[in-house]
Amino acid sequence: AMNLPELLQFDEDRFRKLFRRTPFWRSKRRGLIRNAAIVAGNQKATICIPYLVQLLQDKEELIRAASVWALLQMSNSEVTQHLQRLSLTESHPLVLEELRFLQDTN
Repeated sequence: AMNLPELLQFDEDRFRKLFRRTPFWRSKRRGLIRNAAIVAGNQKATICIPYLVQLLQDKEELIRAASVWALLQMSNSEVTQHLQRLSLTESHPLVLEELRFLQDTN
């Protein structure tokens, strides 16, 4: 059994070690982390905020977008500051689409 904070911290090496030759391998790390971020957002799991904020810098745009969405579900002033900073540097359309909802919450 794994908890959400643990899943959200998986790097590529950890993912490979644990999930090679399992059905999770098909979804790749980006799919697993994306799904974990969505669960965190749906549960409003504030314990995950630091890990989701860290994922805003992930190389995978799918993970960044899911992290933005999850953080918006549990928005507070700290989260808003991180998302506003990201909106100044992000260029991928998928992530920018999620960031568009930041304006709707302010």
